[in-house]
Amino acid sequence: MEEEILYDDYRTVDGVKLPYKIELHRGSEKYDISVTRAAINGTVGERVFDFPIKSQVKLPDLKALFKEIDDNQKAIDKLKENYAGSQSEEDTELKATGE
Repeated sequence: MEEEILYDDYRTVDGVKLPYKIELHRGSEKYDISVTRAAINGTVGERVFDFPIKSQVKLPDLKALFKEIDDNQKAIDKLKENYAGSQSEEDTELKATGE
């Protein structure tokens, strides 16, 4: 798909020029993007990465999901310890002099 991005309205933020107006052409669609706030190496809150909550759709709690995955992996590792084994062999070769 053909894509074109046009940048405009550059402003300086912490010594770096950033575009505050972006026009995206993707196929036959056109998107106008307006930046209202920009920060360089700013702190990003943990909640920013949560799934958006839409009406009548409840998405999973990521922290609980990852904890469940981690607990499951630990249980699997524990089971593996009961079924895993090791074998070692030692060969001793003596010379005629006893070495």
